[in-house]
Amino acid sequence: MEAMAKGSAKGKDEASVMLGLRLDPDEAARLDAIAERMLVGSRHALARACLLLGLDAVEHDPSLLLGVKGRKSRRERT
Repeated sequence: MEAMAKGSAKGKDEASVMLGLRLDPDEAARLDAIAERMLVGSRHALARACLLLGLDAVEHDPSLLLGVKGRKSRRERT
């Protein structure tokens, strides 16, 4: 979260790298439900905040990723 503070020293967002994500309907619904309860701005701002929190957690304890269910790669599907 320190990176956010450094980047917004003048009150402007320094984020410039685009990352496109595809969510399944359940993931999108979870994101929307949190966005409705929290006044954090846009859905994208919420997703970015969640990403930063998750990155901090994984940096602290990479074993957290061992229990994450992800989609199968193209190789695994065929």
